[in-house]
Amino acid sequence: AMQLARKTVSVQWVVRSIVIGLGAIPPALWFMHVLQKDEVFQERAATPTYSPNFKVMFLGYVLMIVLAGFTLLRPGIRDDKRRLAGMGLAAFLVVSMFFAATGVPSDGYFMSMPVWLATFAMAAAACALLATDSVAVNLVVAWAVIGLVAPYFPSLFERKLTMGLSIPWAILAALGIAAIVLYKDRSKRNLITVLTILVLSGTSIRWFFREIDLINLNVSNTTLHSVYLSRDVQQIVAYLNKNSSSTNRTVVIAMPGVAQKDPELVDTFRAPIVPDINPVLSGLTGVYSFAGHWSETPDYINRRNDATRIFLEETLEAKRQEILDRVKPHYLVAPDPKAFPGIADLSGLGTVVAGSSQFVLIKLDM
Repeated sequence: AMQLARKTVSVQWVVRSIVIGLGAIPPALWFMHVLQKDEVFQERAATPTYSPNFKVMFLGYVLMIVLAGFTLLRPGIRDDKRRLAGMGLAAFLVVSMFFAATGVPSDGYFMSMPVWLATFAMAAAACALLATDSVAVNLVVAWAVIGLVAPYFPSLFERKLTMGLSIPWAILAALGIAAIVLYKDRSKRNLITVLTILVLSGTSIRWFFREIDLINLNVSNTTLHSVYLSRDVQQIVAYLNKNSSSTNRTVVIAMPGVAQKDPELVDTFRAPIVPDINPVLSGLTGVYSFAGHWSETPDYINRRNDATRIFLEETLEAKRQEILDRVKPHYLVAPDPKAFPGIADLSGLGTVVAGSSQFVLIKLDM
């Protein structure tokens, strides 16, 4: 749209664009093939991955968006009514989306397809009005403006469309800073630039310290996995690496994780009461997990419930045996009943081959 607006479309440019577009066909065909054949990928594809509320996304980029707006002060732009109109249309679009983002519809998508298409058309029109004779500038502007709309395309994995969006907005923000300091003396230019970088780094610094907080609490952002592996788990991992077969299917069931919510802080968790080591064992030893990943294990909820029943003291022996007979695991990773109240003593089901005071690896008699 921007190239057409500036009448800079060439045969070479069209051919190059088509070639770029054709590059999407092979992965799309592979996606369709895997989606039809692979149960794990089918489960993953069926997991909702909605984009965050637009207000949240806007607040993440707002400082760069404001700085980008200062490009209006640059000579040659502030006197161009067409480009000012483009800025106005883009601003209207962002403000409209901000106030429309009051909640999440029942199906999870912010926009229906007709609404998204209309929004996309408005964004494309804003880009056309903002077009310059520079293909490079047009690319950055289109990436930034369309990037605010693309993540709400009502289809699978829409949140993935936000990836890299900070890049064009950072470039435009840098141009905005340049416009602000253009006529300042050197000391003021340096001061304004450094202060701006510090302010824009605030969210990154917060992210860094949040990771440190999680590490100190020994909990991942899933709330069910610990950051560190206990000595028992390390022993179990070492044993499975030595004794599980790379050719035969070795199935291990561990107690699914139990999160521990902080009673004083909202939306904050401490180290899990029982860490979920199922995916850890699969990842570090190559064994098969019965209930490994919430979004990649087919029928995960029912599998998780069955796996939990195996370890609970209240479960009837007949029910526990029925699950074991159906799944046919080779090993159980059982929490120690002395360390975890309510957990059954399962050592009689087989031979304890690894672990100690928290978790033991039981090789089942089969």
